[in-house]
Amino acid sequence: MVPRVTLKLKNAISEQSEILIAKPGTYVVGRGPDCDLRLPSQPEYLSVSRHHCLLEIDPPRVRVRDLRSRNGTRINGMQIGHPSHWRWEGIPEPEPLVAYDLHQGDELSVGPAVIEVQSAVPAGKATHSLSRSQPQVAIVWDDEQETRAPSA
Repeated sequence: MVPRVTLKLKNAISEQSEILIAKPGTYVVGRGPDCDLRLPSQPEYLSVSRHHCLLEIDPPRVRVRDLRSRNGTRINGMQIGHPSHWRWEGIPEPEPLVAYDLHQGDELSVGPAVIEVQSAVPAGKATHSLSRSQPQVAIVWDDEQETRAPSA
């Protein structure tokens, strides 16, 4: 069986509620027209940046990096990255952007959207591990059903 990652979009307006991903790639999540996982531009999603976070997927492994989004990204309720409004003038941007491994059942919050990860690295294999909170949302790609090519 080919390793896959399933992302389930639980509370966002979307044409698909699940996306299966079977091939390695990087996927930008946000409201921008060039995003691989595009979230709506409706008023309730204005807290989502145009290029909010980056998913690095090499099934079954999934990693996420906040792309210095305005309001930050959360894994199981825990803030990762540093939202842009937390910065002070004159202080340089933090480098590098830290990648966090996602595990089976983890929930990635991007504004009001919640993406649940399935078939990812088993718990205990991560370099950055976060505790799990109550489930909320998810999305999934399948290499046969992808509507957009992964970002280079």
